[in-house]
Amino acid sequence: MRKITKEPEPKFWSDFKKKNPKIKYNNLKSMVEGCELRSRIRDFMIKNQKGLCCYCCKSIDTTNSHNEHIKPQNSYPRLSMDYHNLLASCDAKMHCDHAKGSKYDESFFVSPLDDDCENQFEYLPDGRIEGTSDKGKYTVNLLNLNSYDLRQARKTLFKKCLEAAELDPKLVYEWYIHEREDGRLPRFVDMIKYFYDLGVFIEK
Repeated sequence: MRKITKEPEPKFWSDFKKKNPKIKYNNLKSMVEGCELRSRIRDFMIKNQKGLCCYCCKSIDTTNSHNEHIKPQNSYPRLSMDYHNLLASCDAKMHCDHAKGSKYDESFFVSPLDDDCENQFEYLPDGRIEGTSDKGKYTVNLLNLNSYDLRQARKTLFKKCLEAAELDPKLVYEWYIHEREDGRLPRFVDMIKYFYDLGVFIEK
């Protein structure tokens, strides 16, 4: 998980809420303007998140992602249109938002908006992610961040970074951590930066 610092609420979102003060998020899909608004806010958040899923840090765009409510709509209906309760999540069926569903314990859940969220997890070379606290463990399990596809993808990427480091450790930063010209970050940058900061890719 990577710390997300949200941009200020976009004017198009706040203007719509002013015009429709009683509307709920679920009502948007029945309106042409609402459908356009959902797509527009998703595109805005993806750019803010530098092209990464808010939870697993897979690469996302508007075709393989959706708008995620950190605090579920059925339990927190008043927050359904709250910009600060929205993030862009990947569309994977086995992990992240789809695994979380309506299950949510605010006292244990680690949000990507939390200042210390990155300190709640550690990564292993075999692709696993583990919680370093009870909150971290709860969140890993709730989001199923150790699903088979995620573990395999992280494991494969870690091996690629080791191979790059054998050529030149600087390549790991340039290829797998450094922000692209289009403002996007490489997938699983949270894991690679974790190992990079530990000095794993620096020749002893």
